[in-house]
Amino acid sequence: MYTALIGVQIFFFITQRAAMRFYGMTFFIVIIGLWIERYFASENYKFRDWLERMKVTRFNNPIIYSILAIQLCCGVYAWVFDYRYPFTSAKETVEFLKAKHLDSREIVTVTCDGTIISAYLGRKIWFLCEGGYHSFCQWDLGCAGKITPGNISGLLSDYMETHSDAIFVSYYPLSLGFPKSNEWAELNEKVQFRFLKSKSDVYIADNGYLYVFEVRKKPSP
Repeated sequence: MYTALIGVQIFFFITQRAAMRFYGMTFFIVIIGLWIERYFASENYKFRDWLERMKVTRFNNPIIYSILAIQLCCGVYAWVFDYRYPFTSAKETVEFLKAKHLDSREIVTVTCDGTIISAYLGRKIWFLCEGGYHSFCQWDLGCAGKITPGNISGLLSDYMETHSDAIFVSYYPLSLGFPKSNEWAELNEKVQFRFLKSKSDVYIADNGYLYVFEVRKKPSP
């Protein structure tokens, strides 16, 4: 058990893929390890003998039941939260696009933020980081891990070099201070955008809300 626990923690440390969703794996290792230790322990298990002499093993049952009780409470809380609130605003956003007849337009996103939009639209959309039409993202792509407002503006500007207009949907806003709806603002000297929609509810996921912008080339004077 202890070897498995140490191995899992080393794996997460080396790969840097630690996240809250992996904690359950550690709990399972503890519970299974204690179960195996109780029924299949070696007669020459010196470490266990030392634990028994130190009266540490008496905490086995409290530890197991505490973990299970915490998991139960967290599970009930998560179920209630999931019942009351949507996970993201993806469905609401796509309904907005369809209501405004924008769903048939060219839809552009940054990267992983477009995966859920693609699913509700039922078609691939343009991912700026990947540079093509996709329905899912490469979450470990270098571009996706280094997103800044400047990067997004640059990627969108490059895209608009070959397109006249598009609908930009993302949880990355194009500006810190949103212009009023239907008022065009400049992204750069060649591209304009206007704000159409932002979050309007509480969502479970971090960055669960999506912003909708219309983007176009700046009209000639």
